[in-house]
Amino acid sequence: MVRDPLKSSTYFDAAIAFEREQIQDREAWLAAGKAPSHDKACLCAYRIYQRTKHIMIMSYSRGDSLSDIKEQLGHVVQKREALIKRAAEFPERLVRYETLTVDHYRDLLWLLSCAVCLKAEPHIISKIVGFGGRAGQDIPEYG
Repeated sequence: MVRDPLKSSTYFDAAIAFEREQIQDREAWLAAGKAPSHDKACLCAYRIYQRTKHIMIMSYSRGDSLSDIKEQLGHVVQKREALIKRAAEFPERLVRYETLTVDHYRDLLWLLSCAVCLKAEPHIISKIVGFGGRAGQDIPEYG
């Protein structure tokens, strides 16, 4: 049963296959050391994370089982961790991916909401909460 009545199962099958192919290509590119700079490698890791998240969204819309979506959430978390690890090699680049912006906050809140709704394991929820680990940055400094 497709959950998104505006698209067909065939549409989602093709879109998910395309995203998976793009992820494989990018992962191979990174593994081969073809990134001309650390910035490009981080950007590639970020796109892998985003595409993995899109696969999870499309799988839900396609009507995949919630247990499959829950498993995919684990993959999304792994890709986010890989991005953080790569960006942390150069702390000045980590700021780009970890600064608590509205977009970053919304992304983490969305992931956390999915984790709670899917009844994800506590360690997955803890990792997602940890992605926001910028204590105090959500309060403007006055004085």
